[in-house]
Amino acid sequence: MRNTGEVMGIDYEFSGAFAKAQLAAGQKLTLSGTVFLSLNDLTKRHLAEIGRGFRELGFNIIATSGTAKVLQLEGIPVEPVLKIHEGRPNARDMLKNGQIQVMVITSSGDALDSKDGLQLRRLALAYKVPIITTVDGWGTCYHGRYQELKEQIH
Repeated sequence: MRNTGEVMGIDYEFSGAFAKAQLAAGQKLTLSGTVFLSLNDLTKRHLAEIGRGFRELGFNIIATSGTAKVLQLEGIPVEPVLKIHEGRPNARDMLKNGQIQVMVITSSGDALDSKDGLQLRRLALAYKVPIITTVDGWGTCYHGRYQELKEQIH
């Protein structure tokens, strides 16, 4: 029988089951540190919720310029960081230096952004940094981690 690498998490809530499945797959579920955000224009409408969620968990936020502007308008503390093609120091440098613990990247379709995103996702995999690529994925991870924190407190 071949090993397909499948894992399963069981919980009363989907988000809890997802968090357990991620742990079983060897994904580090970081509960603090710095999150890198780079969202495309279509998903930026969810940015305030995402930013507040990460801040609530105790994360610092760094973001590409467009994403950072939206967060700043919402009053969410954020440190802008350059995209790879914009110069240095950039998100790739911060990832290599261990300054990023979680990444949320939604693809924009722009050629340069797609190239940057691909480099960052590959590097994150090499450094075992969790990557979230959809708003739904963020919601599931956030609620799973929040539930995990509540269980640790009680």
